[in-house]
This record gives sequence, C-alpha cells and structure tokens, in this order.
Amino acid sequence: MDFFERQDRARRSTAVLVLAFVVAILLVAVAVDAVVWGVLRVLDRTALDFLAWMATPRAWIITTVLLLTIVTTSFWRSAQLYRGGGGRVALMLGGRIVDPDTEDEDESRLINVVEEMAIAAGITVPDVYVLDNEDAINAFAAGDSPANAVIAVTRGLLESLDRDALQGVIAHEFSHILNGDMRINIRMIGLLAGMTMLSEIGIRPWRSMGTFRGRRYGHRRSLIGVSGRGGQAYIVILVAGLVVAAIGWIGVLGGRLIKAAVSRQREFLADAAAVQFTRNPEGLAHALLEIHEGSGGGSRLHNHHAEEISHMGFGRTVSGITGLTATHPPIKDRMVALGPKYEYWYNHGERIRRREQREAEAEEGAARKEEQRSAAASASEGAVLVGLGGADAVGAGLSAATLAGIAGSLDGGSLQRAHELLRRLPEEILQAVHTPNGAEDAVSALLLHGPDTRERDLAVLPEGRREQVGRLRLALECNWPGKSADRLDPRIRLPLLELALRSLRRLDAEARASFVKRLDAQIRVNGRMSMFEYAARTLLRRELDIERVSRYGTAKLKRHRDEAEAVLSLLAHAGGGNRQQRATAYARGVEGLPGAPSDTALLPTSECGPKVVTRALTTLEAVQPGDKRALLEACTRTIAADDYIRASEAELLRMFAALLDTPVPAIFADCD
Repeated sequence: MDFFERQDRARRSTAVLVLAFVVAILLVAVAVDAVVWGVLRVLDRTALDFLAWMATPRAWIITTVLLLTIVTTSFWRSAQLYRGGGGRVALMLGGRIVDPDTEDEDESRLINVVEEMAIAAGITVPDVYVLDNEDAINAFAAGDSPANAVIAVTRGLLESLDRDALQGVIAHEFSHILNGDMRINIRMIGLLAGMTMLSEIGIRPWRSMGTFRGRRYGHRRSLIGVSGRGGQAYIVILVAGLVVAAIGWIGVLGGRLIKAAVSRQREFLADAAAVQFTRNPEGLAHALLEIHEGSGGGSRLHNHHAEEISHMGFGRTVSGITGLTATHPPIKDRMVALGPKYEYWYNHGERIRRREQREAEAEEGAARKEEQRSAAASASEGAVLVGLGGADAVGAGLSAATLAGIAGSLDGGSLQRAHELLRRLPEEILQAVHTPNGAEDAVSALLLHGPDTRERDLAVLPEGRREQVGRLRLALECNWPGKSADRLDPRIRLPLLELALRSLRRLDAEARASFVKRLDAQIRVNGRMSMFEYAARTLLRRELDIERVSRYGTAKLKRHRDEAEAVLSLLAHAGGGNRQQRATAYARGVEGLPGAPSDTALLPTSECGPKVVTRALTTLEAVQPGDKRALLEACTRTIAADDYIRASEAELLRMFAALLDTPVPAIFADCD
C-alpha cells in the first residue's frame, strides 16, 4: 500500500469515525433519557413507559440540550486543537519543547534521530517535546499534516532506551505522520471530547476533594474532611457527581470502542513500517520489552488527559483496558508479529541479558568508536556522499511509478543517507539551524548569488549579520561544492531548508515578516529569480504561516486541468532545451492527466510565472490523494522526458510535492 492509498484509507476512516460518533452520541442521549425516566418512575412523577415518555416535550428538551452540548463541545475542542497544531496536544500533556541546541545528552540524541528521520522522509523537521513528569516509556506524534507535526516522548523513554530502540520508536511515530494517522487522531480527540464530557464533569468534584479536605466547616471534620452544612452540601455534590460520571461512562465506553476499532490495526502497520524504515527489528523489539518488563509503570501515563490521547501513544497510556476496548494490541502480539525470534525474547527476558552484555562491552567499545569517528571524519573531507548521485543515478533515471512508490515512505537506505548527510554538514551550520537567528543566517547563506553580486546580496542584510552569513556560505561551499567554485551542490539545499524551518517557526510574526521581506530583496538583487529561489521562497512562505491548517484533499484533478497545465509548463521550461524539446516534455506530462485528452500547447513563460504557479499549487493542494499521484507522475514524466534528471529538477519536483502535502524522500539525481 503506497502513500496515496494510505491517504485514501485515512479519509475513509475519518468518514467512518464521524458516522460512529453520530451513532454513539445518540446512544448516550438515549441512555441519559433512560436514567432520567427511571428516576422519575422511582419518584412516582410519571406513569408512562419509556417509549411513551420519550415522545413528551420534556424528553425532547433533555435530548436536544444534551446533543447540542455534546456537538458544541466536540467542535470547540476540535477547533482548539487545530489552532494549536500538534504542539497543543503536547502542551496539554505537560510537554516541554526541546531546544535543538540542548546540552542534555539524551535530548541531543533524540534530536539527532528525529532530524535523520525527517531528512530521509523529505519533511520539515518536527518540533520535539519531552514529558518530564512521566517515568513511563511512551511517545506519540501529533498534528494535522507532516508539515506541522510534533514528536513527544516521555522522560522515562529517553532514560530507558538506547539509540537503536529509540530509533525504532521514532520510526514508528514517523509512520503515523506519513500515513495520515495524525489527522484522524486529532479529530478523534475533538469528536470524543463531547462524549466524555459528562464523565469529566462527574469526576471533577472527586478530583478536587483533596482541596476541600483541608477546609474546616465548624469545629469537626467528617470522614471525607468536611462537616456541617457545607460538608453535607459537598457530599450531595459528590453523590451527584458519581451519578453523572456513571452516565458519562457510557460515552467513555463508546469512545473507547471507537478508538480501538480505528487504532488497533494501525499499530501493527506502524510497527511493520518502523522495521522497514530502520532495517533493525531488534531496536523496536527492545523498546517493547522495556515496556513489558520495565519497573517505571510500563507505558501508562499519570496525566489526567491520558484517556484523551490513549489512541495516540506508542504503548497504552491508561491501564486496565483489554479486549474490545484496547487501543493497542498486547505487547506479546506485537512481538510475535515481528518474528519467532522476538516471541522467544518476550518469553525469556532477552532485555536483561542484553543489558548485561552492553555494560560488559561498554568500556572496551568506547575507545574503538572514538577511533572510528576520527577516521570517518578525516575520510569525509572532500568525499562524495555515498548514494547522493553519480553516473549510476543518471543511468537509472526516475520513473513515474518510482516516484509514486517512494512518496511518503522511508527505507533503510534513505535513513543511512540522511545520517551521512548530517555527519557531513559543518558543525557551525548545524549549530546555526538550531536557533532562530542562526536559521535566518543559514537560509540567507543558502540563497546568496555568485561573486559578481555577492556584495550586493550581503548589503541587503543587517550589518551585524553579514560576516556570519558569509562564513556560513563559505563553510557550505567547502563541504558541498557545486561544479563551479561559486555554486553549491543542489542536493544539500532542500535538506538544509527542512532543518532550518523548525527554528524559523519560533520567530514571532513580526520577525517572520521581516525575514521573508529581506529574502525577497536578496532574491531580486540580480534582477531575476531562479527556479530554486522561487521554490524556496514559496515553501518558506507557506511553512512559516503557523496558523495554516492543511487541506484535506477531496477535489477532482480533472476540474483543475488549467492549474495542472500551468505547473507542467513551468517544469518543462525549467528543463531547458529548445522550444521543441520543451513542448515534447510538456506533452509527455499532460498525456497522463485524468479527464479528456487536452489539445493545449505548452504555455509561454509569461503565462506560467511564479504568481500563476503559486496560485495553481494552492488550488491543487485540495486535490484528492489518488489524483495527487497522477499529478506528480505527470510532473515526473515532464522532467524525465529527455532521460536525464538534473539535481535542480529533482529538487524543484520535491518542493512542488511538499507544497501538495506529499513528502518525497531525496531523489538522487546527478549534480548539475
């Protein structure tokens, strides 16, 4: 199942979720009506049977008010979460955003693993949160699209897992990001908030009981810490709370059934994807064993929002849920799914043996690893990064089917290349992209022109930043040179943008606007805009719009052929060649678009300029997943029409894919 099919499945799951929500709230309303009717019968206030009583105005009023309250609460909660993005969920759980430049060794390792995964997947590096108050081993991904995803992990996970196990967990969460699971999870929290509202209202007085225990009502204390008329009133409130909570648990049960139905199978799929990503099932297996055998409470969270996000965790966030209401399969079943070897580990406590072995080998291996790092660092000076180009890549070409297959995916090869890329980046560049001001300087350095306009480029920048931008550019040119001395290898540009975007989002609105305005001035210095400059500018503007909510594709591409043709025309012109060659490339792309064959010719450059194509991409973002596949395949056919894919063409295609909310891993074309 490829990325586009997974997106279609996610859309169908959302429709099922909404239908289940409607059925569930109707059942909750009927249950509440039944309780009210039962109380009235006990108090001898009605002689009607239940069905007859349901037809009375009083029953209709109760039902209407309840349904409106549930629906309003659900939509309010959904809007609240969408406005805050994935970070809102992490903060709700008590998360703390991790500074990418952290000096904490465990957090630095986590940041490194997340950056590798993001570069390999072709998405903006997610913000990372740590739940410092949670000793359990758990993690989750939240957001409405890969562009605004966040990864959150517990402190217990950081302290308990080695790098291989941590990588397995993060790969599991990246699977949820790329499969469209996050959007379903966010909607599920919002929709089910209304269903669990009654339970929350009923439990709240009991949660606050500790606050009342210290208060005096007269000179005596009751069993629960209060006495007198105030105490009696509080007892009445507690009893009423129990009744309301009991009714509300009907909604909680319904919510758990819905979450279990939607979530359980996805956990098996995410485990399988994590193994595919890392090529190391042992890492994931050891993470599961730590949950099973750990002394810190397994994966159970202590936060009172744990129930709300029970379908999002790497492991179960609440205890005592089994059978039909379990959001996660048992650890044993997940281990068995990884293979017979890991079932044996589960039964015989392999974790303990492996830990003892690690401790015994730690001292001996430390010196050897240091020698290896020194040798690798010296060997990488001036070397060509393995897997990032060469004659083989040109000969292989890039087929439309290949693009569809790698979109929204990770594999061990991509992960290894991302690891090598990060290792080869100069330390000063890595430090720069980990801070907002440094990320501004890194992007400015990335967009500097050649020596003939270099001084004018730098003059656009604030005087205090010119020297730093110049140093960063020199570091990039020394480590990632292009075919001429004043150019960069195009294959580093998009990964560097993806690394910088995380820090740039931390700028306030005024600083973001000033940064984009400065970039526009820098791009215009030489009087023209290259394809990379256009694509980078468009991507930065969109990704720095923190209020933006990803659009869920439902539109048909055949209704937006004009926009698609504008995009294909721009790609055909970007490929170079004479007029006939460009027209042939355009025709190759157009023939794969859905709908009736078009007799339109290649648009002149004046009709497919940056503004036109930007508007077209904004419209095409709302196209349904299957049609996005057709559009990207058409783009691929256009740039591959001459059987030669330049790195700049591959880079432009990846940026277009990112603007369509379709992450594409690095396309390994030859350097221009």
